[in-house]
Amino acid sequence: METFFEWLAFIGAWLLFAGPIYQAALKLQDEDIEFDRIRAAGSKIERPPKVSSWWWILPPIKFYKELKRGNINRQSIIKALPSEDVEAIISFNSKATAWLMVAVGGLCVACQESYTLTQHNKWNNIVLLLLIVGMFGLSILNLVSRLNRAKEIKNL
Repeated sequence: METFFEWLAFIGAWLLFAGPIYQAALKLQDEDIEFDRIRAAGSKIERPPKVSSWWWILPPIKFYKELKRGNINRQSIIKALPSEDVEAIISFNSKATAWLMVAVGGLCVACQESYTLTQHNKWNNIVLLLLIVGMFGLSILNLVSRLNRAKEIKNL
């Protein structure tokens, strides 16, 4: 009976990862964002100068300069957009971040349950790695196939 519940926890934990990434994809598809307008606004602004590759000598400074450059670029694009597009971007970003946190939490629980299952069955750590990679791959494959199927149905 204990083995049954170990498998049940394993499957449930992976569903707690697969479900949120699927739900996130559905919710984020529903967001009303005009990506073409955002790209057009981004192409019209002057980009900040590139950070020299020489800064890789001091990687923390290179990362800081790239982050600063990205922030300047993002602010320029936001200033060029109408307020409704900015609100849509903020909404999209907030929802994407929230769903990412839920999915990562589910992934953590799924990895822990995978570990528990392999320990219970006294399986090698290679089996653990294969379980995690395999279940992660199945979850992503499920996501992609469902989204493609929905797209095909809409195009009929």
